[in-house]
Amino acid sequence: MYRQDHVEAELGVAVADAWRRIDGYLGEHFPAVLAGLGGPASPAEIATAEAALRFALPADFTASLAVHRSVQVDGALNSYVRHGDIDELVKWRDEMVQEYASGSDHPDDEIRRDQEWRRGWIPLDTEGDGSTVILDLDPGPDGASGQLIYADQGSVNRVLQRSWLSVLLDFAEQLEADRYSYDPSGPWLEERSSNC
Repeated sequence: MYRQDHVEAELGVAVADAWRRIDGYLGEHFPAVLAGLGGPASPAEIATAEAALRFALPADFTASLAVHRSVQVDGALNSYVRHGDIDELVKWRDEMVQEYASGSDHPDDEIRRDQEWRRGWIPLDTEGDGSTVILDLDPGPDGASGQLIYADQGSVNRVLQRSWLSVLLDFAEQLEADRYSYDPSGPWLEERSSNC
């Protein structure tokens, strides 16, 4: 138990540091983007969501929820630096299970593929055609719980990142490398061309 608590504490520190870097950069360079970041979720709200999901959320994701309960940063990392409010995640998962409940004949690898949609796949956002980034809490034998996978029109086809923390760290590094400009007409971030 001590080891798990220590690992979770280290993840919490790493997540808080990533958000400190992200929030600081956005506040200095793109303050309008900060409006897409919700306030903190309470421990009770996180516990309620986990009970409704019937899955424990990964420690890095819960640490992130304790900083920002919702994240909407369009354009960053192919727009997967976002997730709906903690209150929406359960609803979206249940809707996807209803919509895409049929079986699949693809073999398991990093992603379980015996069903078209698993209860352990938590959509982080929604698009009308079923395309979404998913927090995978029920990975295949070669996968990792908490990996981010992508569903294109409801059909899950690839792993995007190994964890939510890796998304945050990649985003922080890209911001600090001045890889983005801000387009207020979106509003969204745009990746700068490599020849700038």
